[in-house]
Amino acid sequence: MKNAEEARLENLERSVKQLRRFAWSACILLVILSSAAFVKTQATPSTLTVSELRVIDARGVVRVLVAGEIPGTNRAQGSEGTAGLLLFDGAGAERGGYITTDSSGYIGLTLDARRVNGTTRSTQTAVFRADSLGSTVLRLWNGDRIFEIKADDDGARYNVLKGRQVVIQEPAFQFPRSTLVCIELRELRAQYDSTAILGACRAQMTDAACKLCLADR
Repeated sequence: MKNAEEARLENLERSVKQLRRFAWSACILLVILSSAAFVKTQATPSTLTVSELRVIDARGVVRVLVAGEIPGTNRAQGSEGTAGLLLFDGAGAERGGYITTDSSGYIGLTLDARRVNGTTRSTQTAVFRADSLGSTVLRLWNGDRIFEIKADDDGARYNVLKGRQVVIQEPAFQFPRSTLVCIELRELRAQYDSTAILGACRAQMTDAACKLCLADR
């Protein structure tokens, strides 16, 4: 017969074996749960941090570009500090975007036409833009025919331009010389010739208003 000491040793050995089996089972379960959690986290991340994202169609054509630094395109011209989203058609031609620029402080929504005046190059035909100081402009054009709505420190108005010259402005400036655009143009006369200043003025107000604005007094 086994004495009491031997019986206690056998019970202790059985307990140790049970503890080992439990420990191994717990380790295996922990590994499985950790792997499952890792796979779930990888499959559905709560935050995605990238510098550039390209979305392609079934043919491999990039249709959407989202970038913190947009590479050289019609919109960015390779300029530093241009970020946003660009859209492309099935041929890969740029058709518009929503961008912000650090250099000029603009944020804008743009639309492009793929075919203008018989060409197949992408050409901008609409822009809705605001600067960092609060001035806003909506501009639509086809060739040299332009319609724009502006709201800035000189008030709210709409302009019709042809050949980069305002032909209709409503409401017209009552006192052109007191407008900020006129004051800035007069200050620039020391740096640019009169033809360049007059051209810049005609892009902002009618020819009659420009004559009042730039007249020497």
